[in-house]
Amino acid sequence: MGLWNSLPATLLLEGCIFLAGFLLYLRATKANNRKKIFGLWGLMLFMVIIYFVNIMGTLPPGSRTIAW
Repeated sequence: MGLWNSLPATLLLEGCIFLAGFLLYLRATKANNRKKIFGLWGLMLFMVIIYFVNIMGTLPPGSRTIAW
């Protein structure tokens, strides 16, 4: 489809797929205490941050970064 030629279209499609997967997960499972609720939303926030850092980053990470 050549979708990789358009950054906005790629980001939109990947975002929709991520959101659909997250919504399916929320419908299939139920967190029954606060620890699990905060864990789930913390993981989602972490994944979104890592995704945007990956998009914005232009240099490959150094060996120290990979080690961490």
